[in-house]
Amino acid sequence: DPWAGVEEMIVTSTGELILTKIATSAAIGFDADTLQAEGVSDIRDIAAFTPNLEIKSTFAAVNPTIFLRGVGLDDFNSNSSSAVAIYQDGYYMNSPAGQLFGLFDVEGVEVLLGPQPTLTNASAGAIEIRSKKPTDEFESYLISTFGNYNLRQFEGALNLPVIPDVVSFRGSFKIQQRDGTTRNVCPKAIANGLAIDGTVQEQRAAMGACVFASGVAFNGFPPGPSDFGKDDVNDKDNWAARGLVSYTMPLPRGQEVDWLLSVSGGRNQSLATQFQHTGMKPVLLGDFGGREVFLSRNPISGRPSLDDIGYTQDFSANDNFK
Repeated sequence: DPWAGVEEMIVTSTGELILTKIATSAAIGFDADTLQAEGVSDIRDIAAFTPNLEIKSTFAAVNPTIFLRGVGLDDFNSNSSSAVAIYQDGYYMNSPAGQLFGLFDVEGVEVLLGPQPTLTNASAGAIEIRSKKPTDEFESYLISTFGNYNLRQFEGALNLPVIPDVVSFRGSFKIQQRDGTTRNVCPKAIANGLAIDGTVQEQRAAMGACVFASGVAFNGFPPGPSDFGKDDVNDKDNWAARGLVSYTMPLPRGQEVDWLLSVSGGRNQSLATQFQHTGMKPVLLGDFGGREVFLSRNPISGRPSLDDIGYTQDFSANDNFK
């Protein structure tokens, strides 16, 4: 039955209004149980379950670049305004610096396919996150996760009915910590003075690549390991917390108005994401009849060619976790 998953369909009018209604309802939704079962920790994880949604954060631990149906803004600056709007409880999150927040104690997430003319800066679409609101029932939970690389993750919430049917409070938090999953070969290589076994030129190239990547001035002497950061990179270290207070104000003639105060905060101390270089710069073998011939590997040493900063994948022993 193609309509088995449709709970309700309402046609309110014809013309422009119904077109706007249909466009707005073109969404892919995730409820709280689905997010918990799939282990979704932030909005990047939603892309794995949403067709045509791509969320990258290759430049830092924050500032994502979001594309929906191939439309987006490939700019990671904190003051950029993406074509995919992010809404947290109805509030527009303009700065990418605050968009990569953790998903915890949420009621649901919807990915609205664009364009969305009724929303701000949503030419490509929008992602709406709805937090669980305070209720008149006592509720509490605590979820803890432990795993490889010393992973520690805690999520919890507490709901309190302060004054029944009038004032209620809900507080929630999430903490994520994990050691690095990728080995940084530069500190020990620089400390030992030799990055690889090979010619002096190759050793200098490897050392220069580490120095270039770390931004530390070489000045003819190899810096110490502490100048090149941690031995393990791509870690996690962040926390977030939120407090919601709901107040129901009675009005004359049996009417009422609901007020919701939201206070939230967090901190991300994770290192910027680190990737492995691959030497793609070809080696010039020679000029044969006006035609230059290039090789993918050095014909003398047999090593693959270097990239522009003198790095080749052999430096990390072809290990994807180095």
